[in-house]
Amino acid sequence: FISSQMFTLVEEIADSLPHGYSLYIKEHPAVPGEVSYKNLQMLKKIPNVKIAHPTVQGQQLIKNAQATIVVCGTTGWESFLHQKPIITLGRTWYGYSDLVYKVENLSDLSRVLWKAINKGKSIYTENQDAWKWYIHQAIASSIPGNIYNVRPPFFTKHGEKNAQLIAKGIDQKIRKKLQRQK
Repeated sequence: FISSQMFTLVEEIADSLPHGYSLYIKEHPAVPGEVSYKNLQMLKKIPNVKIAHPTVQGQQLIKNAQATIVVCGTTGWESFLHQKPIITLGRTWYGYSDLVYKVENLSDLSRVLWKAINKGKSIYTENQDAWKWYIHQAIASSIPGNIYNVRPPFFTKHGEKNAQLIAKGIDQKIRKKLQRQK
């Protein structure tokens, strides 16, 4: 199932692309088939939209992309690591970087896309220290566990153990910070 809002968003993005560019959409590899065949066919009717098979490696799509548009998710972070321009339509933790293009209003999407594509990788090469610093901070502030599995109920496999790992990691970070402040 694809909601009418998601379909409208895809149409809006496709309409905002520069002439000759295509929007590649790929289902999340963890849930192939979540979007029905009928809905995929509807998306394919949009002239500059291409549907990538769920088994296509996201890394390959990123490598060949001029820019990546995300609402949230790890694809944006992978694009950041590959030094591909990222345009966020939502709020993400990597969106706090000044090297990520943010779209607050969809009417700005076309302008932001042009800016990101024209700037290309140079946004990173001209700001290598900021890029490396952000990666370092992401790694230094990370903790063990999977934050996507912390919602109750914890009956999922390893759910309670995962929540305990995260809590312990946060506790250790806070204690270290408090010790440094003394």
